[in-house]
Amino acid sequence: MAGLDAYDPLPALCLTGSGRFQDVVSWLASDGVACCMIGQGDVLRRFRLAPVAGRWSMLLVDLDDLGGIAAVIDDLVAIRAAVPDLPVLPFTQDTEADDLSHLRLAICDATLKLPVSQTRLDVALCETQQNNAAWQARQPGTIGSKRPAGRLVLSRLTPAV
Repeated sequence: MAGLDAYDPLPALCLTGSGRFQDVVSWLASDGVACCMIGQGDVLRRFRLAPVAGRWSMLLVDLDDLGGIAAVIDDLVAIRAAVPDLPVLPFTQDTEADDLSHLRLAICDATLKLPVSQTRLDVALCETQQNNAAWQARQPGTIGSKRPAGRLVLSRLTPAV
C-alpha cells in the first residue's frame, strides 16, 4: 500500500461503520481521490488523537453509523478547533435536506442527506471547500484561508480547456 504522500490530491478520510459510503468512494476514486475508511471502535476520538494536519483532503462522516449528531457533536467541534483547514462533510438520514449554508460552520462545512446522488455529492464537495475557506477566515489570528478552496479537484467538474 502506498504511503499517504503518494496520493495527489491528498486522500479523503471516511468515518463510517457500514458500506453506505461505497458509492461515494467509487465516485471519488473515479476522480483519482483515494479514500481511507475508518469504521471500528470509537472512531472520532481515535481520529482526534491522530496527527491529521496536512494528511487529508477532507473528512467525510456517516453520522448515523456513529450514533447521530448528538453522539458526536463534541468530537466534531474539537476536530474543527484542532484542524480548522480540514473540510468536514457529514452525511445523515436525520435531516430534512442537504445544508450547504454557513449555519453549521462551528461543526462542519455542509451536511448531506442520505441517500446521496453523485450530482449532490459533487455540489456539496465544492461548497464544503468554499465554506471551509470562510470558516478559516473567521478564526482568530488568520487572514483568509490557510488551505486554498478547491484543493479536492474533481475532474468531471473541471471545465475542458
